[in-house]
Amino acid sequence: MTMKDDYWTEERLQLKAWFERNAPSLGELYEGSLRMMFDTTFPGRSTLISHAVREIRNRLPDVVSGERGKPTFQYKNRLNKLLKQWRMNGFLLDDSLPESFTSQGSNLTNNIPIPRCLFIEISTMLKDYDDIKGSKKEAAMRLYRSLSPDEVNSRKFLDQVVNMWLNITSRFEGKAHDSLTPDNKVGSSRKSVGGFRHGHLTQAM
Repeated sequence: MTMKDDYWTEERLQLKAWFERNAPSLGELYEGSLRMMFDTTFPGRSTLISHAVREIRNRLPDVVSGERGKPTFQYKNRLNKLLKQWRMNGFLLDDSLPESFTSQGSNLTNNIPIPRCLFIEISTMLKDYDDIKGSKKEAAMRLYRSLSPDEVNSRKFLDQVVNMWLNITSRFEGKAHDSLTPDNKVGSSRKSVGGFRHGHLTQAM
């Protein structure tokens, strides 16, 4: 072990070995994020580390539990589909009404009727989004039920550890996109990475 990589503690080496056995691609993200965390000169490290942690958080429950979670909500695809339906029915992207409404002299105040197909598209998209919203907690539940089967009946324990997992990983999710702020203005991410590493990932071994 060289001075350059002396951050490889026994605990981290054990976790690295677990990833190599069970999830090599996630192990690469873990190893890469550690390198960036301890190399303060690495450009864009805050955003890149956050991306890596988010990917580990999203994939680890499937790896540990052996079950596939709900698919992600495809925002771009769903909104493009809704936009197409919206325009096909004559609606614009401002507060004006379609010509078919105004030409008929409709007495519209607060209620604006929309075609049934458009209503179905909107309500279906909202339902799917509402279903997916809880998938992060559901995935964390699957993860910790698999890690600690003896504690499954302890709802209090499960809620506490899942909430801790979600609180820590959400710190990274909020930093996974460029904020137009350089790393030297963002501040150190070691505290958050340390919490993620010691509080949660090590339990997966």
